[in-house]
Amino acid sequence: MSRPLVLLLALTCGVAVGNIYFPQAISPLIAAGLQVSPESAALAVTAAQVGYAAGIFLLVPLGDRLPHRPLIVALLGLTGSACSSRAPRPRCRSWSARASSWA
Repeated sequence: MSRPLVLLLALTCGVAVGNIYFPQAISPLIAAGLQVSPESAALAVTAAQVGYAAGIFLLVPLGDRLPHRPLIVALLGLTGSACSSRAPRPRCRSWSARASSWA
């Protein structure tokens, strides 16, 4: 691989991992913006980090055992299904309202 490609891949990995950890530093601002308790905002950040770790431990090894293209298609399909199932519904309370009721 060429040096510019390696630098681009390193930058991409840094930004991707940074997106998991940056919200931890600004969770009080997230809580204020969503009008939830700081504990609820911290819980959301923690859940994202636990999900990231679970993905590394559970999904990455599948790349060594399964063909890459069907695995990527299946994971993107599952991600799309999960995101669309959590999309706001007209008669459903928002996630932030649920989170504030948990705290």
